[in-house]
Amino acid sequence: MNVARGFMLSGTNLEYTRFYNQRVVLEAIRLHEPVSRAEIARHTGLTNQTVSNIVVELLERGVVQAGDKRVGRRGQPALELRLNPEGAFSIGLHLDRDHLAGVLMDLKGIVHRQIHYEARMPSPEQALKLMQKAVLELRGQAKPPDLWGIGVALPGPMEMESGRVVAVPNFPGWQDVAVRDWLEEHLGVLV
Repeated sequence: MNVARGFMLSGTNLEYTRFYNQRVVLEAIRLHEPVSRAEIARHTGLTNQTVSNIVVELLERGVVQAGDKRVGRRGQPALELRLNPEGAFSIGLHLDRDHLAGVLMDLKGIVHRQIHYEARMPSPEQALKLMQKAVLELRGQAKPPDLWGIGVALPGPMEMESGRVVAVPNFPGWQDVAVRDWLEEHLGVLV
């Protein structure tokens, strides 16, 4: 057992590291596009090989697009990379005391569709079914794997680890509601 200052050390989950590095590369492309692989490595601190492996995967999935080749002073011309705005989508839902609003957005944050449903003080069951209806309507053009996830805003505190609503003041029945689990089970998309 490795022990440092009284704490047990644990290993790193390589799958999580891969996912995290992918997010770092996507963010570098978003902030600096058009950008070359070498520039991404400089911006992120990742190795050239790691960046190259991630970029190849993102190109194959259609999330990133290759642009023009930029001729430098030495070596092969660098390929300019950009986000493909329609390479992936996400959905945002906002439930309030009198309505549910939703948007379908691309990787650049451009809203492709919006919905709005009136719903006065819905019970958890009513709200979850309305959220399901909203997601199905919004994602008409974007299905997994193009739909990367769903973000949900609720009028009360939520435990991030469990995805459960703790309690919503003056909102009957909203104590310990497993919003994330219910939506993931019924929609097959990360929430």
